[in-house]
Amino acid sequence: MKIGVILTTRGRPRQAAAVIESARYMASGKHDVRFAVALDEDDLASVHFFKAYDARITLSIEPRPPGIPACWNRCVPLLDCDAYLAVADDGFFATVDWDDIAAKHIATAFPRPELAAFAWTDTANPGQPTILMASREWIALTGSFMDDRFPFWFSDTAFGETWSFVTGRFMSMVPNLIILSRPGIYNPRARDMDFWWDFFVWTRQERMDRAAEIRGQLGINLNQPVLDRLAAQWGERDAFGRKNGALVKPDTRPPSPEYVRAKAEAEHLMGVRAAA
Repeated sequence: MKIGVILTTRGRPRQAAAVIESARYMASGKHDVRFAVALDEDDLASVHFFKAYDARITLSIEPRPPGIPACWNRCVPLLDCDAYLAVADDGFFATVDWDDIAAKHIATAFPRPELAAFAWTDTANPGQPTILMASREWIALTGSFMDDRFPFWFSDTAFGETWSFVTGRFMSMVPNLIILSRPGIYNPRARDMDFWWDFFVWTRQERMDRAAEIRGQLGINLNQPVLDRLAAQWGERDAFGRKNGALVKPDTRPPSPEYVRAKAEAEHLMGVRAAA
């Protein structure tokens, strides 16, 4: 199997390189593992480091986006792979033969490759699907790896929601596929948490509508009580997440132009549709 590992970093190129080396060291060698790194073009230290580091690594160098989901999305087309894993520069591969375990899971745990999407175990966020892996077929069905409208958080949960509304069950977290990282390290750009929770909840109908389209393409039938139950359970997750989000210390620096643009686009989207 060809597996694409997509990494994002800003200002920590050596740490990002260590993540790649941990992946290589812990891999079985039975599969073709390819790497792509997304870099911001103004992060010159990281750009120069990776240009000199390893020619086998595919680089994506573009203007800084509002958040890292856009980085993962833009790297998918650069790697011709059967499945993709999205990671950041703050977690290390802790599973021996992880590539073979992931390949076998994809081959055996799903009734068809279009539904192959799951989470690794993230030691920093136990019980939460934050480290995501998916088949090329699933990404093609949904249109992108991640929803890149969120400048932090949310995209991983949106990923899991869409999968649940397609299959009728919650996405699995594989216990023996482990990314080791420190707990309690939050995205330093986090701010306006109530607004982004409101936007996330508002976009749920989009995910439900897209999931209905995918079910139609795949011939999956789910009755309304199942969908209602899932929506209610995700609503409970909203309440839990909003409560925990309130404990995160917000970024007190002036917002970046990328953040201002992302928030304005979200406000516009909600306003336009509310008025329609």
